[in-house]
Amino acid sequence: MKGKVKCILFNAITFFMLAAMIIAITSNKVTFASSSSKTVTLSQSKVNNLNIGDVATISLESNPTTGYDWYVTYSKTGALNLVSNDFKASKNNIPGAGGVRTFIFKAMGSGDCTLTFKYYRFFEGVKADTKTIVYKVKVLNDKSKTVALEQGKKNTINVGDLAKVTLESNPTTGYYWYESYSKKGILNLVSNDYVVDSNLIGAGGKQTFTFKGVAKGDCTIILKYYRSFEGENKAIKVVSYNVKVK
Repeated sequence: MKGKVKCILFNAITFFMLAAMIIAITSNKVTFASSSSKTVTLSQSKVNNLNIGDVATISLESNPTTGYDWYVTYSKTGALNLVSNDFKASKNNIPGAGGVRTFIFKAMGSGDCTLTFKYYRFFEGVKADTKTIVYKVKVLNDKSKTVALEQGKKNTINVGDLAKVTLESNPTTGYYWYESYSKKGILNLVSNDYVVDSNLIGAGGKQTFTFKGVAKGDCTIILKYYRSFEGENKAIKVVSYNVKVK
């Protein structure tokens, strides 16, 4: 009787874990680690340096109920892209209360760019006394390269370069790829992304690891395919990649 109860509990736990993973991948992409890009809050008092791929945020007090709001223009196109422009009202929920408008930009191309924000009523346009705020941004050209790692050879990258590994995976079965290293401090995991091949329930896809060379030395990346609740000793697949960072 006790054995049957344990079996039922194990099967129930497994079912709920798999159900959660299926729900997670319905959006076609699951990201399990943050990217190497950084997020910077821009300052008016200096030139803000960004690398391509970095994210910049600006938050300004606003009150759209008055008709006034912030509008942005660029001194150079192609350097920064507007990702989002969101307004959040103050917590007191009083009608007519203001709040904060947050602009998020992504650095897309190298060069200098000045962001000019003006606070006015759209139907009135810009006037002589319009409130204006300016931010200066320099987007630097990141010269690092990205290398697709190969098994059975010594893969050589430089410090700052990115290395990618893509493997077939199917989290709906409970199995997933997990990484480990022969030596720590040589490579950092930048991202671990899963993209499903189709919207069919139970469909597999591809899992892509992105690593960044952070220090000189030799390192072997070991990737094991197993169910997290069973542990790596029950891995059904193991692959490795030899990397030299110089």
